[in-house]
Amino acid sequence: GQWPGIFFLRGSTGNEIRHLVLKNSIEGILAGFSKSAELSDFAATNMPQVRLENVTIQDVQGNGIFSLRSDISAENLLIYNCGASNAALLMGGRYDFRHATLANYGSVALNHQTPVLALANFFTFPDPVTGADLIVPAALEQAEFRNSIVEGNIVRQQEIAVGIEDGVDFNHRFDHCLLRTRISLDTLNAVDCIFREDARFADQAARNYNLLEGSPAIDAGLSLGISPDLAGNVRPFAGTLPDLGALESGYEE
Repeated sequence: GQWPGIFFLRGSTGNEIRHLVLKNSIEGILAGFSKSAELSDFAATNMPQVRLENVTIQDVQGNGIFSLRSDISAENLLIYNCGASNAALLMGGRYDFRHATLANYGSVALNHQTPVLALANFFTFPDPVTGADLIVPAALEQAEFRNSIVEGNIVRQQEIAVGIEDGVDFNHRFDHCLLRTRISLDTLNAVDCIFREDARFADQAARNYNLLEGSPAIDAGLSLGISPDLAGNVRPFAGTLPDLGALESGYEE
């Protein structure tokens, strides 16, 4: 909570961030917010665009990524130790996450009680006249997660929260991911995913999110051509399929 975070307001396009470690902020990356109080400003035509490559977001008081109807793509992304969600992708938009590790177990300073990942095709604003809740729907055009890990230690394993407003597009897919969730498989559009298994990180207390030998996430990914990994190692490790998450196993820690 020592500084506000990085903001991308509506209409801000062509943004690329590579090789960033963002830490100790109030929020991490915020996208899609507006200086205007007019709800018409939250249109599909002015979605901010943000590309993240080899980015770590850690020790954030609020959300690691907080988005309202934005266009965000990420590869080799590691987010951990957040007071709220690692990624809250709300009010629709377009999202493409590849080789992402979203993990939250809390810390001495942060009490992990909010799902790691939140997806919704609406957002609730205060009505400027009455102050009552005003639900504003918007199409979730795409939310695709490939070769990624969503894990935390909330009781009952509810690390994914889904909010769906009827009559509005909610297009999402989890493809070759490890997911800590008990959401009905009829609700999640999941392809060849691993459910309710421990990713077996080396030592999350020591901030080591490499995979231990025997992890179900090892060699469980698709060949997406994303090499090297977040640590600069060649992906996949010699003679194997890619691992899930931002870090490839098989190398010295």
